[in-house]
Amino acid sequence: MIVKHDKEIIQNYLSDASNIKGNADVVYIPEHIDEINSILKNCNDNSMPITISAGGTGTTGSRVPLSGAILSIEKLNKTISFDSEKKTVTVEPGVVVKDLQEFLSERGFLYPPNPTETNSMVGGNVATNASGARTFKYGSTRDFIEELEVVLADGDEIRLKRGEKNFDGNSFIFNTIRGNIVKIPFENIAIPDTTKNAAGYFIRENMDLIDLFIGLEGTLGVVKKIKLKLIPKPENELGIVIFFKDEMRLLDFVEIARKRSKSDEDILSARLIEYFDNSSLDMQREINSEIPNDTKSAIWIEQEFISQNEEAILSAWYELIMKYSDMPDDIWIALNENEKRKLYEFRHALPLQVDDLIAKMDIAKISLDTCVSNSKYKDYILQYDSMLQKSGVKYCKWGHIGDSHLHTNLFPISEQEHYAALQVYSDIIDMTIELNGTISAEHGIGKIKKDYLIKMFGTDTINYFRLIKKAFDPKGILNQNNMFEQFHTS
Repeated sequence: MIVKHDKEIIQNYLSDASNIKGNADVVYIPEHIDEINSILKNCNDNSMPITISAGGTGTTGSRVPLSGAILSIEKLNKTISFDSEKKTVTVEPGVVVKDLQEFLSERGFLYPPNPTETNSMVGGNVATNASGARTFKYGSTRDFIEELEVVLADGDEIRLKRGEKNFDGNSFIFNTIRGNIVKIPFENIAIPDTTKNAAGYFIRENMDLIDLFIGLEGTLGVVKKIKLKLIPKPENELGIVIFFKDEMRLLDFVEIARKRSKSDEDILSARLIEYFDNSSLDMQREINSEIPNDTKSAIWIEQEFISQNEEAILSAWYELIMKYSDMPDDIWIALNENEKRKLYEFRHALPLQVDDLIAKMDIAKISLDTCVSNSKYKDYILQYDSMLQKSGVKYCKWGHIGDSHLHTNLFPISEQEHYAALQVYSDIIDMTIELNGTISAEHGIGKIKKDYLIKMFGTDTINYFRLIKKAFDPKGILNQNNMFEQFHTS
């Protein structure tokens, strides 16, 4: 185990992509997963707060400590086992997503979840139920977790397998390796009408027990071992970027592309449908001169295919594009590795540009991660855009339009604009909640959005979440103030 007390070194662990800053006295860096147990036990015995630190790519301040200790999983980066017959891989929490994908690709497999930040760590992805563009076809991190080993605040441990449902009709029952029993009373909670959600604890009647520990944001325990299910690597995929001058035509295109891709009888089957607004394209133009000057927005789609279907799939997409796009001659198509890499860089350069701009401006990240149902999305985005434009604050909007989920970042340059940005942020959150949407589709709540989690669920549900936390972490040492304040009841 490595222990760091040097303040200059500790500084590297006191922030994340949210650009908010924290404070801590010591950093523990375990070099073996079993050291997690002793670190947590020591902190618990001494009532010392401890914050779990993964890749630092989060956007909500989840890894930013308030005080006490930090546990960094950076050295816990081993692939423990790979089973090609059962299509599974077991990893430590500090494995970087990009490294995992490369390891699997060489062996003919794919781990479908693909968070935008490929330098994120698998443990962090579990903590937020991360998703990404391919969620449109495959689902989120939760859908690919088969087993978890989780260390509790006192150093005890729970080992969970998908399919285990220890529910007596009134309570969920968890058994630890020390023979202790943790009982969680069941209460019905509101569930957003969305395809994605990363807000609050996952509670469903007769659910798999493993699901409570996915999206926990480090508040209930520390994941030390993760078994993931895989799929065979697709033979090939094509990418297409379609440009639009008219936003309504783009929304109509998305509606049809989404509907046809979800049909089992249609040759079109996008695995992602991504969106870029005019401000996003303007930022991209700074590094990419090939973007047409007169376009207002764009859609990026990908579809997997086998060689026999390539021509038919391309023809079907061309037909749909010709019907809805007002710039059909400007589309980009990617079939070979070089072309696909260019499209990938086109998409993934944007959040990096945004984070760089926020760091240069030295402002806390003000970003929306909301999602509503597909049936409400068209009206929602039109109101959303109108509210942003009226605020007068510069913004940039892109994301997973196939799942009715977008990311918006605001860039206030004065105190007045900062107030306006917070106001429009709050107004959009309110509108999302009124439509039974979620305030966070994939980034989680962290410390930045906890007040809005109360708006989404209400005080009674937040107190229920506190009760759950207290059952697993009685002293409240783990990731303090993530999701909600500590054990307040009023």
